Amino acid sequence: MNTPVSAHKFSRLRSRMPLWAQLVVMLTFVTTALLSFILLRDYQNNRRSIIDRQISTSGHLLDLELQNLDQYIKELTSFCLQPLYDNDLSRILSAKEPLSQTDETYVLNQMRTYFFSRNDLNGYQICRLADGSVYGRSGQIQHFRKLSDGTAFPDEAVTASSEGKYFHAILPSEQKNGFFDYYQSIIRIKNKQPAAVIRLEINRSFAAALNQSHAANGEFLCILNQNGQLLFSGSELLDDIDSDTLKKISEIASAQSASIEIDGKKWLCISCLDDRFGMQLVSFCPIQQIDAQISFILKSSLLLGMLTWLLAAFATVLIVRLTTAPLTAFSRRMKEVGNGNFSPIEENGGSRELLALSRSFNEMVSHIDELINQNYVSEINEKTARLAALEAQLNPHFLYNTLQAIGTEALLNDQPQINRMLASLAANLRYSIKGGDPVRLKDEIVYVNNYIMLQKIRFEERLHVQIGISGEYDNFLIPKISIQTLVENSILHGFDDTTESISIHIRASRKGDLLQIQVTDDGCGIDEPHLKELKSEFQNYLTPGHIGKIGLANLYSRLQILYQGKASLEIESSPHQGTSVTLLLPATTVLTEVPR
Repeated sequence: MNTPVSAHKFSRLRSRMPLWAQLVVMLTFVTTALLSFILLRDYQNNRRSIIDRQISTSGHLLDLELQNLDQYIKELTSFCLQPLYDNDLSRILSAKEPLSQTDETYVLNQMRTYFFSRNDLNGYQICRLADGSVYGRSGQIQHFRKLSDGTAFPDEAVTASSEGKYFHAILPSEQKNGFFDYYQSIIRIKNKQPAAVIRLEINRSFAAALNQSHAANGEFLCILNQNGQLLFSGSELLDDIDSDTLKKISEIASAQSASIEIDGKKWLCISCLDDRFGMQLVSFCPIQQIDAQISFILKSSLLLGMLTWLLAAFATVLIVRLTTAPLTAFSRRMKEVGNGNFSPIEENGGSRELLALSRSFNEMVSHIDELINQNYVSEINEKTARLAALEAQLNPHFLYNTLQAIGTEALLNDQPQINRMLASLAANLRYSIKGGDPVRLKDEIVYVNNYIMLQKIRFEERLHVQIGISGEYDNFLIPKISIQTLVENSILHGFDDTTESISIHIRASRKGDLLQIQVTDDGCGIDEPHLKELKSEFQNYLTPGHIGKIGLANLYSRLQILYQGKASLEIESSPHQGTSVTLLLPATTVLTEVPR
């Protein structure tokens, strides 16, 4: 049921569109679809390319860093095996009986010498497996001494360092600022059994140096041991990481890269695994950073696509308009005929069909023109004569001369008051009918004074008007009957049943390149609903076909026409507070006298 209705609506829409517009829409749609497909494909290719480049760059950097870490662990191994090159220290550590005071002092002195030869250690301890005694210092204990049993090495560390190929173990640090704890077994040469275990508490200096190159690019590095335990993280995001997420990170080594979400933020993780010690380096790159690079490329592609689209649209419009130009010209000529222009068109249609159509059209226009000459013109002339007669009857000059005659008669009969009223009314009538708009400010003030004089006869002492306009503004141009309209508005909205009198002030001033004319009163004011209605009338007066009220709405409309939006009319009012109307218009002057 809906299909025929939709088809009918579409058909009506097409019938209202010109042929060139339909062709432009169709070709533009095809061009837009094609460009959108190309941009989408380029976006996907660029995204894959940027991600692959990020993985390749980070992977190469991780390989280099992993080589440095491998070398670093080898140096730690060599450092731990120094007691083997000291015969006395090696003998003491391998002895099964308890150590004497002299032996303990010797062990502590040698350990102190070893410790201060490096700057990356928080602690250094040696555990003799024969009696479980531990010597050295830790992060909390700053002096080398025989430590209490509470600092005994973890069983997993002793076990791990007593087995395997390299007799060492790397476990997470127990210190807040530690990198990891390195355990190395000292093996007896005779029976190949562990005699002691050395623990090095490594600080974060080496790991922080590795993380610097990543931090400079908005990334961070984390390091895991052979058991998937977190040794170092360059970000606080992994401080309280759960075991499941940590397991996912450790499993990235097989895939080399993966996407992981941590605390609502997505990261691209690139991993590299050390075959020798089982250490795993993982670089975390924010997906947002990659998207920013893609966004830049996308914006460039969109800009290029937009330019291409504009060029294609321009070419489409140009070609279509050139093709349909004869039809457009023919349609425009038909409108001119409808407006009364019955001259024939040139027979240059651009095609055989259009040429035949233009000939038929010329014949029709010629026939219509002949009929109009016979009937319509005579009817128009008759109506024109009637209008001219009516205009003569209502000629304003006749009214002006009549008022002058009545004023003279009043003066002859000793009625000066009536004479002044008629003179003011006649002057204002003459001012209103004479040509010219805008007018000089001083001429408008004369008109306003005459108007005020007539109003004071009506309101007597209830009306007070003060004009405070300097003579320097006399030659500034303003719309005719504009100030009088503002004064009339003050009188109209200023008096009510409770108002005894009203004072009106008229001022003029400069405001930059604008002339400001302000009319204020202390009357009863305008309430909010009526004020909104009055302001809405400003816009309604500009609507075609709307019959607006005269007064401020009429003045607002004239301002928009005379000054093309460069002038404004502002009104402010509150009940029992009075009303202020401000007229702002470009400050222009005349240098010569304007004839009265």
